[in-house]
Amino acid sequence: MYLNYRLTELTDLESCYPFIRDRFHYEENLKKDVLPLWKILIEEGCCISQVVEDRDQPVEKRHVAFGMSFFATDRFMEEAKTSLPPFLHLRVLEKWKRGIRPFIKKEEVSKAQAGQGLNVIALHYGWDFHRYNLENFIKIRQFCTQAFLTLVSGYRVKDFAEEVYEPEERDIITNLGCDTYRDYKEFLGSKYLPKSVEKGHPYLMGVTAERARKKPGTAAAAIALLGSPRFYFQSAEQEILRRALLGESDEEIAKSLGISLITVKKRWQIGRASC
Repeated sequence: MYLNYRLTELTDLESCYPFIRDRFHYEENLKKDVLPLWKILIEEGCCISQVVEDRDQPVEKRHVAFGMSFFATDRFMEEAKTSLPPFLHLRVLEKWKRGIRPFIKKEEVSKAQAGQGLNVIALHYGWDFHRYNLENFIKIRQFCTQAFLTLVSGYRVKDFAEEVYEPEERDIITNLGCDTYRDYKEFLGSKYLPKSVEKGHPYLMGVTAERARKKPGTAAAAIALLGSPRFYFQSAEQEILRRALLGESDEEIAKSLGISLITVKKRWQIGRASC
């Protein structure tokens, strides 16, 4: 098994859907809306998303894991931490279908970067549970965490949140430096959390930049402890920088983005001038 990660592309979405741990929450009438939502998040630059591949597998079987986190509005982050029912991925989809954007617009991302920072919420992640033994599964999971930390390090984060579904997962996230924002116990016995799911009911975990400053050396600190931006790259330069950090050559970047090699070189030059 030779693992590699890269930015998610639109052509990856269909094959990544079976990996997400939340797919069983989507009835058929909702399932058809998930991929269009992902497409918008990627196209509008409203998310961080990565695909993990096993390069020892044939091309059509390389996908082994997927993750997507989105840049939430202040209002949605506050609602998530105080009042929204559990399963935030469903709450995001519900609002989007009603014409309410729980994620910020592309131009607002840059403004937040230059200001107090971004709210980042883990929307989906998951792995291929069928092809790998426990040892390799643990490696894949650790690799997913590292991929996310690498990608999010390019952003200024003020608040991070993620739902987990088991006490064991909560303990893992706690050891990484996150706090328990909510345990959703008030919803047990309701339509949102029937008694049958009491043992595996969700928890909302997270960390603010302020709290992260008190947890040096943790993964939470790596997410949130970012100083003022040192460079002022435009979105085009940021895109080639992210891909370069993931190991793509200039030629591969040009092919991935559908631009010429000369354009890639020019964007590097512009980026250097901004330093």
